[in-house]
Amino acid sequence: LIQTLPDLRTRLESVREMLLANAVMFGEIPAPTFNEKDRVRFMQDRFIEAGCQNVSTDELGNAVAIYPGNEVSGDYLLIAAHLDSPFPASTDHTIRASTTHLEGPGILDNALGLAAVATLPSLLDILGISLNTNLILMGSSRTLGRGDIEGIRFFLEKNPLPIRAGVIVEGGTLGRLSY
Repeated sequence: LIQTLPDLRTRLESVREMLLANAVMFGEIPAPTFNEKDRVRFMQDRFIEAGCQNVSTDELGNAVAIYPGNEVSGDYLLIAAHLDSPFPASTDHTIRASTTHLEGPGILDNALGLAAVATLPSLLDILGISLNTNLILMGSSRTLGRGDIEGIRFFLEKNPLPIRAGVIVEGGTLGRLSY
């Protein structure tokens, strides 16, 4: 195992760069609640590039994709991040990147969370990790304020797939588990 560490570090560096680039790109797309369509398209593009299946949107504009596991008929695990941002479209959405951090409106709410969900398939592929459980990857719409988490509630009510569990990814608390 020790012998694989230098190679692992090199492989993870490419994923780190992809994650940060995705975070910057998500952050620079204005997405006030009820107007997330540009982020939806960007999320779908990331899912398609990662080789996900059934990339689609539903009636409320949720971006959804399947990352298949080894068990074709098994349960599903939902991994979701909200697409909307608390900032109006008129805000300057420029993200500034340095060698130590990213800075700008919405980076923690929730550009970084979206980037983590969008980058997850590539991370699993690069590390050679194969899951038994199928993943439903989702960017949920209409979450903040007057949106009242309408997007994910709609998806959970209408979705026919057997979801065993779910994880909501928030950029501001990335790396911490809340339940």
